[in-house]
Amino acid sequence: MMSGSAEPCCPICFKKNTSLWAVAKDVEYSTGDLVYRYFNCLDCDVLFIFPVPYDLLKNIYPNEYYSYNKGQSLFIGAVKSFCDKVFFRSICKGFENKNLKALDVGGGVGAELTALRSVDKRFTFTQIIDLNENAKLIAENAGHNYFCGKLEDFTVSHKFDLILMLNLIEHVWNPAVILQKARDLLAENGIILLKTPNFRSLDSFLFKNKNWAGYHCPRHWVIFNDKSFYAFANQNQLNVKNLSFTQGAPFWAASILGNMPFCRHFIKKPLYQSKAFPFLCLFFGGLDTLRKVFSKTSQMFIILNKSS
Repeated sequence: MMSGSAEPCCPICFKKNTSLWAVAKDVEYSTGDLVYRYFNCLDCDVLFIFPVPYDLLKNIYPNEYYSYNKGQSLFIGAVKSFCDKVFFRSICKGFENKNLKALDVGGGVGAELTALRSVDKRFTFTQIIDLNENAKLIAENAGHNYFCGKLEDFTVSHKFDLILMLNLIEHVWNPAVILQKARDLLAENGIILLKTPNFRSLDSFLFKNKNWAGYHCPRHWVIFNDKSFYAFANQNQLNVKNLSFTQGAPFWAASILGNMPFCRHFIKKPLYQSKAFPFLCLFFGGLDTLRKVFSKTSQMFIILNKSS
């Protein structure tokens, strides 16, 4: 384990009223044999990893990491692109300006921004912030601006109409700093579109002590649920315009594959490259789509705007 304070402290409320939730290993990318601990804050009800593996960033985000590559299966890529476009069409209806600017924090090679531009030509300026140098060339070849560094170090003279933070905020230790920086970069009538896991879900319950893929261990450092995120957004002067649950098929797929070491001929590392991964995603994507009508799934889409 990493060095750090002997007593876990919640990164949201900074209290120490916590209980051990689970232990997990990196079964998705096999970046090491370390065992990591996840704690539940009993005051604000978030999960967090402790100690935080700050000094392992280059190791736990290998070049094979999914957002740095175009290497998803054609099926997964096509389905994801279709879903992105459908969702972006619904989001773009609320914009009135002609020349729009979009920022994707943690956007990798820029797949989401490319999908956004394909459905709304008004987005004439697209910016990515990410830490991976290898993704920079691919993103710039697709016509996006690329800042290789942390969001906290990014400066620009204009504001953004749309800020994407898809599967991002759970990767940082101090989400409030990130959310405040995004708020500062947001135009007055702009929105932040955020996607993040919900740990109060069926798959989280079933795989809680079996390396649930929603931990994305050890890359997810802070994990919310719907109630804890509402409180968190309010604390940071942001209004939850809409919160909805969406399918968590990749969590189901990676959780199942990670618990099937005997099926070596189906399993590759990283797990998203396994032959069975797209089929499991198809099945559980359909299952979650049906059951989200009456239960909370393991992914949340959240639209934020500035509080009036």
